[in-house]
Amino acid sequence: MSRERQPSSKSKRLAHAPGSNERARATVFECGSDTFAVLSFPTRDLPLPAALSAAVQEICGLLLSGASNAEIAKRRGTRLRTIANQVASILRKLGAASRSELPTALVRRDP
Repeated sequence: MSRERQPSSKSKRLAHAPGSNERARATVFECGSDTFAVLSFPTRDLPLPAALSAAVQEICGLLLSGASNAEIAKRRGTRLRTIANQVASILRKLGAASRSELPTALVRRDP
């Protein structure tokens, strides 16, 4: 029986992203002889719809900064399950299928 080789990843911070004090991150994935690189940039400065409550705007900002549900729950002093429900509701309201689609959903959204 042959085992599939699991991709390994290495993450490295790069130079500051334009207009931000945060650094971009490059993650390199190696699987067999193939190497893939993914660049990610902070998206914290995207405009949030004014129709969203202050709590929802705060959670969106934390999601955009890359915070996990556990980190958001700790920061807000709420249960992890509550945050998971709120994140699911936010994504549904904004038409994003996943956390990674949140920036695109915010850019597409009419002001």
